Amino acid sequence: IWIGTDQGVYRYDGNTFKNFNQKDGLNHIDISRKGILVDKSGTIWVGTHGGVYRYDPTADSKGGQSFSLFHQLPPINIADIMEDKSGNIWFATSNQGVFRYDGKTIINMAEKEELSANYAGGIAQDNDGNMWFTMKTGICKYDGKTLTEYTAKDGLGGTEFWGIIIERSGIIWVTARGSTTRFDPSIPLPNPDAFTVFTPADGLNCCVQSMFQDISGRMWWGTGQGLYRFDGKRFYQVNQNGPW
Repeated sequence: IWIGTDQGVYRYDGNTFKNFNQKDGLNHIDISRKGILVDKSGTIWVGTHGGVYRYDPTADSKGGQSFSLFHQLPPINIADIMEDKSGNIWFATSNQGVFRYDGKTIINMAEKEELSANYAGGIAQDNDGNMWFTMKTGICKYDGKTLTEYTAKDGLGGTEFWGIIIERSGIIWVTARGSTTRFDPSIPLPNPDAFTVFTPADGLNCCVQSMFQDISGRMWWGTGQGLYRFDGKRFYQVNQNGPW
């Protein structure tokens, strides 16, 4: 298990923790909240506020520097890293848009000013292969050719958009300051039925830090005030006794 902290990366092998920091090649030890990815090939990517690093298990086993800077990317401030279904690696930054790495070349998608303010680092891929990103004024969809924006004018709630997750059903959840929005992209726009905005009055009264869908399809929200579930109408806080 790999854990990112403000003191570098920790690895837990089931028995002990090992810390990797400057002495191991991580010149920047402030690891981004969503800055660790283990891709399908087993490569470990670590995003920091000063660039992206890759782990070298051979060097580690020989006592050498375990991490090296990925020089094909500039010294960007990483907000999120993910791998899509085709094996492309996506890097969301806080101020330079989104980068895509196909194993050979880097493409920077920063042609939209709003995407360059993707400080929250929301990235997701839907069942059709489209990529979705959070941006300054909302979210956008990238179909491989064009970017389509969705903002408060379309029905999104809140400001300062942070996180995005797509259920296996295709439903999109977007978190923002002051609200969480449920978006059904199968409903043609404009249509107010496509967006359902939940506010603190619906039970979720704290800033969302993470979202997850479990193997049974249940959605979970991690916040500064604990764990929440959605019962189809409103959110409720999960206590220590469950439900599990």
